[in-house]
Amino acid sequence: MMRQKRTDAAQQSGDVPATELQTRFGCNFRTLRKRAGLTQTQVAERAGIHQKEVSQVELGKVNLTLGTMHRLARVVDGDVTHLLAEPETPPKK
Repeated sequence: MMRQKRTDAAQQSGDVPATELQTRFGCNFRTLRKRAGLTQTQVAERAGIHQKEVSQVELGKVNLTLGTMHRLARVVDGDVTHLLAEPETPPKK
């Protein structure tokens, strides 16, 4: 019961669900990575994570820490705010 009230309050205040933010980040990140001409492996090496995690980020399946978001954004010359914004192109399903 308490969880439902919290969800309703979040929706009423205009908060974006975490899963939507993960999807936005992943879609925007992939766009910037491709514009930068980088492979997932190159990004992984520069950010200090595994290539598989980069793939999962782009699919919106990872709940990242702020530190990892920041490192990934730096690799593609972006910023976290831009990566969490509405995507320019809708994500592929």
